[in-house]
Amino acid sequence: MQIKKPRSPATFCVLLRYSLMKFGISTWLWSPRFTMDELHLIQKVVDLGFDWIEIPLQDIDQFDYARVGTIARDYGLGVSFTAVLREDRDLTVDDPIRNRAALEYLRHSINAITQMGGNLIGGGIYGGVGRTWHATPDQRKQEYERAAKFLRGIGEYAADQGVVLGIETLVRFRHSFANTIADALELATLVDHPAIQVMADTFPMNVEEKNVADAIEQIGNRLIHVHANENDRGTPGSGHMDWQGIRSALKKINYNGALVIESMGIELRVSADKSLEAIQDEIAVEGCRFLKQFFAR
Repeated sequence: MQIKKPRSPATFCVLLRYSLMKFGISTWLWSPRFTMDELHLIQKVVDLGFDWIEIPLQDIDQFDYARVGTIARDYGLGVSFTAVLREDRDLTVDDPIRNRAALEYLRHSINAITQMGGNLIGGGIYGGVGRTWHATPDQRKQEYERAAKFLRGIGEYAADQGVVLGIETLVRFRHSFANTIADALELATLVDHPAIQVMADTFPMNVEEKNVADAIEQIGNRLIHVHANENDRGTPGSGHMDWQGIRSALKKINYNGALVIESMGIELRVSADKSLEAIQDEIAVEGCRFLKQFFAR
């Protein structure tokens, strides 16, 4: 789907909505790094009943974007990237080397998703996972203004190619910059560019928000993408996540984009009676079933 440069944030978000909600899964469930050796995962995602595939992009030139995109389109899959900014890629710090590395990576990601035939990138697009600190009010202000300035330029670059990026909040133990939806909205407001919007991930939101459903409503028409994760990143529908409230909030703001399961195989707990493979299969099979039955009503 080709998207022309939008005139307003609301217009841009509407263009990214679909006539029917999409249900997807991240390849992170099976592999920490998608390469051409993982092409079989595309077929697997289709066989499991998903119509969207999300790929974490850790590295520049990670795989053949055009070929993978062609295969995904042949299967009728929507595609998106999860941006992975390591500690050496950071827009929040006063460090030209790390700033430059982050900008190079984000521009590459935008080029890559267009080669894939997609138009959406989500993640902690402001800084490298693993950096935690206590900022003073003045430091926080400087960091937000710095990141916003850089992201405004990235927004211009993305818009020229019809791509939108979603600011994802991260749990405080992974990064200290944007932990709540209020933080993400503050940053998006400072950026003030329609190609830089907000996404929701119910896993960190379950930790950082007082009420996940209320936070989703707060995003409103800035919401462009959702990671629909259980509270423990296990099978959606098997934990204590308030799915009823989440569904009501998404309906209230007229969200009809993709819901993507982002469970990470390397973080899953293997029990005495279940292998890693069995847990992965359960998350994918039962998670897909739950999301489709619960949200496609």
